[in-house]
Amino acid sequence: MAKVLAYGALVPAAAAVLAKRADIDTVTIAGGDIELLHREVAEVEAVIARYLPFDRETIARAERLKVVARYGVGYDNIDVQALTERGIPLATVGEANAVTVSEHALFMMLALAKQGIAYDRASRTGDWDRRESLAAFELWRKTLLVVGFGRVGSRVAERCLAFGMRVLVYDPYIPQGDVEARGAVPVADLDAAIPEADIVTLHTPATPETKNLIDGPRLQRFRSSALLINTARGSLVDEAALVAALHADKLGGAGVDVYAVEPPATDHPLSTAPRTVLSPHSAGLTVECAARMGDVCAENALAAIDGRLDPAYVVNPEVLTRT
Repeated sequence: MAKVLAYGALVPAAAAVLAKRADIDTVTIAGGDIELLHREVAEVEAVIARYLPFDRETIARAERLKVVARYGVGYDNIDVQALTERGIPLATVGEANAVTVSEHALFMMLALAKQGIAYDRASRTGDWDRRESLAAFELWRKTLLVVGFGRVGSRVAERCLAFGMRVLVYDPYIPQGDVEARGAVPVADLDAAIPEADIVTLHTPATPETKNLIDGPRLQRFRSSALLINTARGSLVDEAALVAALHADKLGGAGVDVYAVEPPATDHPLSTAPRTVLSPHSAGLTVECAARMGDVCAENALAAIDGRLDPAYVVNPEVLTRT
C-alpha cells in the first residue's frame, strides 16, 4: 500500500480524492511538527505540502518519495534543487488559484480607488462630510502596469481591460505578440513604464532576480497618486521603503496581501501606514479555490504514484525524463 503524507490538514476535496483509493494510506502531520515530519517522510511515496518549509534535510530523509505536491503555486520555501538532485518532481496546482488571486488584486484596486475603508469608517462614525473630499477615483481610462504576465497577471489584465483601462505589461519572458493578442501593450523597460502607471500590480514569482523588485529608487519613480498592489510574494517589495513612501505622501496607496515574513508582527509598520488595504495572504483562499487546489493537489500525488504525472504541473520537469 502506498502512503501519502499530508503536511498540514487536508481540505475535504483532497481527502475525498484520496479516500477513493483503497490502495492509499494517508497520514496527516500538523504544520510545524518537524520532528514527526522527519520520521514519517522516510516511508511515503507522496507529500502534499500545505505548509512550508520543505528543506534539504527533510528531502534527504525521503527514501521512497515520488512527488511533492504543493497546495498552491508558491514554492520559494521548497528546496527545488535538492528535489531535482534526487529526481523528485515538485508539482503545483497550476491555474487552480489564478482567477481567485486576480479577483483579489482587483478588489484591492477598487477598495483603494473608491476609498472603501475610509468611507466605511466615515459612515460608522458620522463623518458625513467625508463624501465631499472627492478622494475616490475611477478605474476607467486609468493606466495599469502589470508586472508578470503569467496565469494571474494575464487574468488581471483581462479584467482591467473590461473596466476600460489601458493595460501595460512588463514581462521579459513573454513574447510581445502574446501580450498584444490579449489587448495589452508590452513594455521593455520597467523603470520607464512605472511613471506612466496609475496602478502597478505585481504577479511574479519570488526569485533572486525579483527580490526587492520594487525598492526605494523604483518607488521614487511612481506618481504620487499611484497605487501599488502586491498579491504575489512579500520579497518583491522593500517594505521599509514602501512604508516610508506612504508616510511621505509619495504614493497614493498600497494593497498588500503578502509580506517578507509571515505572519507579520502585530506591530508591523504597514499596519499603521496610511492609505493601505491589507489581507493575511488570503488572495487565493476562497471556498471554491480551496476545493480546486485540493483536488488538483491530491490528483498530482496519485498521478506520480501511478507514473502518469502531467508535466504541465511540474516545476522541474527535467526529472521526468531521467531513466
